[in-house]
Amino acid sequence: MSAETPRTYADPVDCQHGGRHQHGTRSAYVFDRCRCEACTIVNREGMRIRSRQKALARWNPELDPFIPGDVVRAHLRGLMDAGMGWKRIAAAAGVATSTVYPILYGKNVDQPDHPEYRPPRKQVRRNVAEKLLAVTLDLADGAMVDGTGTRRRLQALVTVGWSQSRLASELGWTVANFGHLIHGTGLVTKGTAARVRDLYDRCWSAPPTATTRQERGGITRARKVARQHGWMPPMAWDDDTIDDPAARPNVGVPAVTTNARIEDVRELLELGEHPDMIAARIGMKASSLHELLRRNAPELATEFGTLAHRRRTEGSTAA
Repeated sequence: MSAETPRTYADPVDCQHGGRHQHGTRSAYVFDRCRCEACTIVNREGMRIRSRQKALARWNPELDPFIPGDVVRAHLRGLMDAGMGWKRIAAAAGVATSTVYPILYGKNVDQPDHPEYRPPRKQVRRNVAEKLLAVTLDLADGAMVDGTGTRRRLQALVTVGWSQSRLASELGWTVANFGHLIHGTGLVTKGTAARVRDLYDRCWSAPPTATTRQERGGITRARKVARQHGWMPPMAWDDDTIDDPAARPNVGVPAVTTNARIEDVRELLELGEHPDMIAARIGMKASSLHELLRRNAPELATEFGTLAHRRRTEGSTAA
């Protein structure tokens, strides 16, 4: 029987990352691609233990110190597609940008022959991955978002009697720029959308105060402009769909005043009607009706919401 040929090992490769990786560790084997005897033996032993655990059905993926890079990248790409920059994601996760960039892009990926070429990370350490996967969409004020809801809110306010000049003043815009905002079709910044939403919440249920003949004329002209453009009033939109480009206005909404709706709700609650039935009789979604009450009759909104919750709880208990 011939003697076994002794195994040969490559010459040691020094750490390329500032001396953080020492010979005789898997880090040096993986990151520095060192194939010296010490690094190779340690890596082989680690793989042997892992293979044995898998064979014995003891390997628990939840205890794996790594998470597949594709999983992390898919989450990051989703946030980025929605308008959140990768540096903002890194800051939200409390992870260094120098850690996030290689996960997304690797290093010198357009130069495969480069000595420092690295593809996007195949695996990400669990503690880093969990921080990144926990990040939810949080756009900067300057991020661009769909402008459909912003335009609908402004147009609805004009139908109530808010002139475009007064709306522009409320938002701190010039009239010239405001025209592009209310008539446009493109994106708006997140900050603009938020300011318009706040303005709409404050003003949708009542026209502006008018103490002079000129101001009263402005209200009349605003309503005329809205009719000419075919803009929809606030009650034609549900709060949960006004931002949806595919949503259509409720053109059959009767011209009922907010106060009349509130009184109807009050009377029906006193009669013991279920909140869902009240909303159906008034011709609104329960969530939209609750929001209307919250803005105009907070104490009634509390009663409405409490009763709805109680009825749902009773229903689930009975089931």
